[in-house]
Amino acid sequence: MKRCLAIGFLLVVAGPAAAQCTGTVRGLSPYYNPATGSGFLAVRAGPSTRAPQIGELFNGERVSIGEGSGPWVRVMGKVDGWAHRNWLSIVCGGPAPTRQPPMPPPGSDAPPPATDPEGE
Repeated sequence: MKRCLAIGFLLVVAGPAAAQCTGTVRGLSPYYNPATGSGFLAVRAGPSTRAPQIGELFNGERVSIGEGSGPWVRVMGKVDGWAHRNWLSIVCGGPAPTRQPPMPPPGSDAPPPATDPEGE
């Protein structure tokens, strides 16, 4: 069982790093209170609550995402360190480009092709 978990961890780690992922901080309290830990996402020196806090991120801030370790991901931006993924909306890659039908040649009487707003 340990071998399967290790393999699964490697797949998770390799995926985001290779796919150019970004994360947006979300879901935090709008009220900043460092005494209670609310209103910010702590960025830590390592993937643990025991690691020293080295920075803070706030709702709406974007960071690059690196490797992961359990629920923790490496973040790179205004501060580089580790953050808990529960407070990040992570997107890897981008939407597939939509294919547009070719336009008729200039001077042609053909109407432009119809486009479907749903992309279908």
